[in-house]
Amino acid sequence: MLPSTSNAAENMRVRKTVLSGSPHSALRYATQQLRAAGLKVTAQRLCILELLRRPTEGSAHLSAESIHDRLRQEGRAISLATVYRVLSQLEACGLVARHRFLGGHCIFEIANTDAHDHMLDVDGGAIVEFSDPIIRLRLQDIAAANGYDVVDQEVTLYVRAAAI
Repeated sequence: MLPSTSNAAENMRVRKTVLSGSPHSALRYATQQLRAAGLKVTAQRLCILELLRRPTEGSAHLSAESIHDRLRQEGRAISLATVYRVLSQLEACGLVARHRFLGGHCIFEIANTDAHDHMLDVDGGAIVEFSDPIIRLRLQDIAAANGYDVVDQEVTLYVRAAAI
């Protein structure tokens, strides 16, 4: 989570800008967030953040196992247990988002302020992000009609490539 300040909206704007900005500003921001959460800035935490931040072939959504495999391929000595522990810590301080899909499959991505949902290809495993303001408004209307306010939302569509 972002540190408590009197200007939370400004923190969210800065967070969005920095996480999508240059690697140097993202590193500085990650360092500040880790310290604000009471976590030491370690090579393991920074390399996992950097891996999630960098564009990857096919997806910006990675499982802990995929993160571990990629870091090992890059020559980093890190255990799978450490990857899981660091991801949990990064999730707790709001830098990483975890999504659970059918069958308990979890993926991680850099947390951002852009509201988006996911489509998961049930055959190939590809994950596609999408955002549709009409869907969001309709879900708010449904909640209101039943006496509720939406406090959070996560929509996952399980899809299969259309037959041609």
